[in-house]
Amino acid sequence: MKPNPIHDLACATIGAGALLAYILACAPAFSPDGSKVVFTSISEQPNAVSIMLYDLRSHRLQTVLTQPSGNDKDLAGMMLARWSSDGKRILAIWQGEKQLNVLAVPIEGEGPSQLYKLPKQGSESDGPLTACMLYPPPVIGEHLFVSGLQVCRLNLQTGETILGTGTNGFLLKNWGTNLFYASVGFPAQNVLEIGRLAPDTLALTPIQKFATTLQGAMLDVTADGARCAISGETNGVPHIQIYRGGALLKDIPVTLGTNVVTLGCLRWAADGETLFAAYAGGNSNTCGVLEISTQDNTQRVLPLWHSSKHGDATIPYALGLSPDAETLAVSRGLDAQDGALFLIHLKGRSWLSRWWNGMKPGAQSFFVEGREVTKVSLPNPPQSAKATSARTNATSVKSGGEGVRK
Repeated sequence: MKPNPIHDLACATIGAGALLAYILACAPAFSPDGSKVVFTSISEQPNAVSIMLYDLRSHRLQTVLTQPSGNDKDLAGMMLARWSSDGKRILAIWQGEKQLNVLAVPIEGEGPSQLYKLPKQGSESDGPLTACMLYPPPVIGEHLFVSGLQVCRLNLQTGETILGTGTNGFLLKNWGTNLFYASVGFPAQNVLEIGRLAPDTLALTPIQKFATTLQGAMLDVTADGARCAISGETNGVPHIQIYRGGALLKDIPVTLGTNVVTLGCLRWAADGETLFAAYAGGNSNTCGVLEISTQDNTQRVLPLWHSSKHGDATIPYALGLSPDAETLAVSRGLDAQDGALFLIHLKGRSWLSRWWNGMKPGAQSFFVEGREVTKVSLPNPPQSAKATSARTNATSVKSGGEGVRK
């Protein structure tokens, strides 16, 4: 069986036992104009996974689609939501028995949904799923780019899929139309190559290569690709390392009291100096966001909620950053009874905006360490008159497995 460094990296990052819970708390996605955000939610009664949509202007929360979570290997037991580049369709992504499924759902209800089936890569059935859930696939123009043993580009208009070169495994990140890759050097899995990926040709242009001693590393790159941030552990202590030109610039230890802290998703701010990291644990046993200045290593702790029966104080939740880089989104959709979407406003809002937000049912605002946070509570269970099954909603199926080019 061919090794799958993408799968190994993901399991090392959060542990195989927490992988499902992490995926269900996958990064919320802002629409291209920043006015809406989609995220995944799961309810226990009934046992189902839903994609939720929140409108930041109207403050309306609705369910886009709901998929039963059962033993059927082609059901969306784990599901991720992204946006098309024009903001008119939501992309629901889940793993089938033999392929990765991408369902494009019109948000205005105009026209049919389209289901695309991407071929499985390598021997590990969950390899493509693991990679794209931990590092959500970028959408640039009409193409969706999926991480895996090879980069896979899906044309959302024609259904054509093209595989890139190389088989070491790729994690993808993007800032607008700038597309970056991290290639995991196998068998030396602590060696990472960071570079640019050309969206039109899938050509790889290396920027830097370095070896990290951190175990279970998560990463993000700045908008210009010059610096890479890595989060992980050394001897049980969480660290964040900053690399530039293949050299280590900074090693920042992260401690929140005496209890264990787990670091998860990283997001650079637009200034390339501030770094946001999801955290779980610490003395207060909370989950939230660390805001770190890489200039002086100062850390601002933004706790959002306390641990629950799901043990989410050990789960590093994911982050979504708005296109204008002024809002961070964190979703807690594991338990519908206390699930919520949290919006952290990185720039101050007017008193009128805060008043209007407070008038909307289901949303409340509070301040943490000088940052305004909006909490949008989820319904229990998620309900909507328009909620549909991901499989029955698809009226047009396009399989990428038959028309794959390299």
